Amino acid sequence: PLPPVLADPVSGLPWRSGFGQDAQLLTKLEAWRGRRAGVYSGWSNYTEAATDWNGLRGGALGKYDQMTGLFSTSGAYHLRLAWPLLDKRAVLIWVFPMLPANEANSRKGGAKNWSNPRVWERYATTQRADWRANWMDVGARTGNLLNTYSWPAEQFVFDLGWEATGQWYPWSVGPDGANFKNCWKAAVDAIRAGVEITCPGAGSKVRFQFRYAGEMWSDGNWNISTLWPGKDWSSTLGISAHASTSLWSQEANWALELAGNDRQTGLSRTVEFARAEGVQIGLNEWAIVRNQKSADHPADPKPYDAMKRFLGWCQDNAAMIAWECYLHSSQFTLLDSEKDWGGGKAYLEMIKPVA
Repeated sequence: PLPPVLADPVSGLPWRSGFGQDAQLLTKLEAWRGRRAGVYSGWSNYTEAATDWNGLRGGALGKYDQMTGLFSTSGAYHLRLAWPLLDKRAVLIWVFPMLPANEANSRKGGAKNWSNPRVWERYATTQRADWRANWMDVGARTGNLLNTYSWPAEQFVFDLGWEATGQWYPWSVGPDGANFKNCWKAAVDAIRAGVEITCPGAGSKVRFQFRYAGEMWSDGNWNISTLWPGKDWSSTLGISAHASTSLWSQEANWALELAGNDRQTGLSRTVEFARAEGVQIGLNEWAIVRNQKSADHPADPKPYDAMKRFLGWCQDNAAMIAWECYLHSSQFTLLDSEKDWGGGKAYLEMIKPVA
């Protein structure tokens, strides 16, 4: 059975609704839309991480007292800003990389040309103990953070290895889906083993999310059925949904966004898969382009229609949505847009409380 559908106690919407990225504008965004954020998603900036495991973890192995190390070295700037601003009933999602730079497995030139294609096999077999030790250390530091902020563990979610099914991050699945899944599950087990919660009433179970980013759905190695770790490891099925490459106001593009194809996830197909697995979906990042920065990420000519379509779909599928985080940045900004940008007007119509 699916988890019970509960209205967000913070935003008042049928699902947890909030933002990602622009933590310095979080309070202003809440005031603009007339609802507090029931969820916030913050990234560990991979480019700021050191090149090895020490950098990714936030310092030498076993130095659990380095509470801030996991924040600063991993580059979790926005997460660090957002944490004290959030309502204590909100869900905090930490989007965390899976490999340091010196272990990177990225595509170099062609789809079959990977820089480190056997990294997952190595950590799933001969270096399994090293893999576990590194992630247990991350778990211990995470426990320190939760204890320091007196944050309920059940309201803390690791979005581990975000969009690993894309080919644009150095911890891509690559050509080894089976061992990637083994490593993902082993990392979850190790973090759980390392977390120790001591603050009263905080609970003890940090949650995890596997996120599918819609690349090569039909490829057996990358297929969601191959990679999905199961609900014992991932409490939600994460997905990214951006209108930056698909103009949602156009009927054919929106139909494709729903149905998907061999290379695109498809919102409807993802919901059906999640329902069969007994989990909800987490819309960790979604956005509509307001300020076009490149030709391959165009601004929708009818942003009002695009926004209405997406949030209308959320309302129709509220029972299956755990949360949605609007990826707020200068390119996708909502602020002060209700008069001159149809996307902002539609967002307020769909989200703002009735006076």
